[in-house]
Amino acid sequence: MVIVGAGHVGGRAAQALREFGWGGDVLLIGAEPHLPGVLTLRTLDDAAALAEKLSQPGAHLLIVGGGFIGLEVAASARARDVRVTVVEGAPRLLGRAVPASVAARVHALHQAREAYTDLPWFWSDQYDHQLQVAGELALGAICVTRRPVAMPDAEIHFYLDAAGRLVGASGFGPAGAIAKDLKLARMLVQRGAAPDPVRLKDASVGLTALL
Repeated sequence: MVIVGAGHVGGRAAQALREFGWGGDVLLIGAEPHLPGVLTLRTLDDAAALAEKLSQPGAHLLIVGGGFIGLEVAASARARDVRVTVVEGAPRLLGRAVPASVAARVHALHQAREAYTDLPWFWSDQYDHQLQVAGELALGAICVTRRPVAMPDAEIHFYLDAAGRLVGASGFGPAGAIAKDLKLARMLVQRGAAPDPVRLKDASVGLTALL
């Protein structure tokens, strides 16, 4: 089942899923029913129908948009031991609805309960160099810079929040020079790791040692 947020964007996402041949259930939260074959979540009967679908063996819930309702559904689904993936295109969950520090705690709570949140990840090829950005840099309170010994033209920046958790990373350098470290950085962010900033900065310490 795919759950998408309400509003114009949510409606377009639900319609696109149908146009691209998605045959499973699509649930549009917080909206009046206006698309054929698309479910809604506005009444107790809607909630009961959703609960019944989530009780099916092997259920996997994909939630597009990390807003209040979507995250509430994610929490309820995880309580039923349903696999949950949350995809958020913005830099962080809950948009501007709550302070960044609160959003970070909510994010960490869902990760701890194994509701996988898809990490924002962007890359761009610039001639023979590459730029990568992963995670939620805006949540960072501290930035630690690492410069690979073998690639002095490359630089990687790690962003830790006020609690010391790694929340994002960015890098720029020759193509291929930063790819491995950025991949490992994404893994660290997804695990909610709180690596030692000194070791994080030290290019002689492999990031695998911090996993």
